[in-house]
Amino acid sequence: MNRSETTLRIDATYDLKIRPGDKIHKGQYISTNQGEDVTSPVSGTVKSVRFDPDNHEFLLVVSPT
Repeated sequence: MNRSETTLRIDATYDLKIRPGDKIHKGQYISTNQGEDVTSPVSGTVKSVRFDPDNHEFLLVVSPT
């Protein structure tokens, strides 16, 4: 992972609203968690999405644009 990339950890109980290759903006809705929207804390391009079964989370790697 590049040092300027950011990894976001998102609860995997609900679907993500983004996919690899999507450009996201700070404050954009990226998932829903228990009826509340989850927003991105950063802007960039989603480089990868991986599921972490041990913590039941999606790991999103976001590269700055």
